[in-house]
Amino acid sequence: MKRANFISVLALFASASAMAAEDSWYGRVGFGVTDLDLGGLESDLCSVDLCYDFGTDKGYSLNLGYRLNRYFAMEGGYTDLGEASDTQSVNPSLFDPSLPSGEADVKIATSSSNWSMAALATTDSSRALYAGAKLGFHFWETEVDVSAPGGGSMNALSEDGTDIFYGVFANWRVENWTLGVEHTIFQTEIEGEGMDPSITAVSLSMDF
Repeated sequence: MKRANFISVLALFASASAMAAEDSWYGRVGFGVTDLDLGGLESDLCSVDLCYDFGTDKGYSLNLGYRLNRYFAMEGGYTDLGEASDTQSVNPSLFDPSLPSGEADVKIATSSSNWSMAALATTDSSRALYAGAKLGFHFWETEVDVSAPGGGSMNALSEDGTDIFYGVFANWRVENWTLGVEHTIFQTEIEGEGMDPSITAVSLSMDF
């Protein structure tokens, strides 16, 4: 009798979890490491003896989604990919001919953010562990700022556009909460040069 009751409780819990995984809204916040894919910019600068190394930064994402069923969802969101920067001792007149020649510590900082819309396909999201992939469009804005200490901004570039993005993720679900890991790549083309900035993040979602 006790065994039958235990099985009944498990069946009820599984049924409730499956229902919760369908026709539900959810919110997700993610935080992780970003790579702005600035190898091309580093190469271009180094070709004129301005060898910068931009490295990585930290970023975050905020998303609101609607789960159509256990296998498909739609979502929109905002991602801040942070800022990658480096400072080198160079001749400022190379960036702005109106500046006097000489040596100065010149900082180049690049930042990027975007708004996005995506479709998600997953394995059975009513299970505790599931995984999936996403594909969509992102509306991005990227800024490059060149400055020297005490001299303010010497030169700046701001570009925006629309391109595709894609990613993969794995989630662990406990009732209405979901802990996940994800990797997302945002294809971006600036002045004819392709870039693939990305974020690898840990995320936390809540169904409501």
